[in-house]
Amino acid sequence: MSKIKKKKICIDADFVLFACAEGSYVKDNQFANEKVKLAPYKERFKAIIHDIVEEAAAEYLGVIKIKGEPKVLLGDPDGNFRYEIYPEYKGNRKASARSDLFYRLRKWALKEYGYVKGVEADDVYGYLVGVKGYLGCSFDKDCLKGIAGSHFDTYHTRRFTIETSITDALNFNYLQTLMGDRVDNIKGLPRVGEATARKLLDEHGWSWDGVLKAYESKGLGKKDMLLNARLVLLTQWTPKKGVKLWKP
Repeated sequence: MSKIKKKKICIDADFVLFACAEGSYVKDNQFANEKVKLAPYKERFKAIIHDIVEEAAAEYLGVIKIKGEPKVLLGDPDGNFRYEIYPEYKGNRKASARSDLFYRLRKWALKEYGYVKGVEADDVYGYLVGVKGYLGCSFDKDCLKGIAGSHFDTYHTRRFTIETSITDALNFNYLQTLMGDRVDNIKGLPRVGEATARKLLDEHGWSWDGVLKAYESKGLGKKDMLLNARLVLLTQWTPKKGVKLWKP
């Protein structure tokens, strides 16, 4: 029988704020009500975090034993390094007012759990899971597929475990660099979806050199490839060095 591994756990928790303060849990008449007491929503936030830990522990029962308190990850509310290298990052998302409750709850959560300036929760997740060996909890495909390690998918209709190998993570990031990401307004190669991206990599090689050759085959160069890779990759931050933009 294989030995049970002990792992710390981290949770990509930005979505929990929305679940507590702007999801179906919140009544419409509370959208802009500054008098709504925050205490129940704090408890709701903590309860969701607790439930994720319990579910992840149950799914990995007999394989992984979770140790210590969960690391709750929240993004810098004032932005991150991707906007500095590409001001149009996430520019296709329609701006919408958040509820007063959302901002109050976020202010509390940032103070309660802390955050890293200049990066997204995903970047810290990438370091903790990919380098420190934490069990990561997220429903973001970029985390689940782009970071090698152990994951628990927190999406409400999935809730299952994922083991992502180094090879699988590399291949996912090659594809994303070619395809881009509409949700985050990362352009990638024009008119290149997953099927075409796979064909390009089959032709030029599943490597960063192959990705560059694919860019060159479409009349673009290393500068374009580097920008998109740096927007995609979640492995560019460490506590000691901060953000160090990726170079092949």
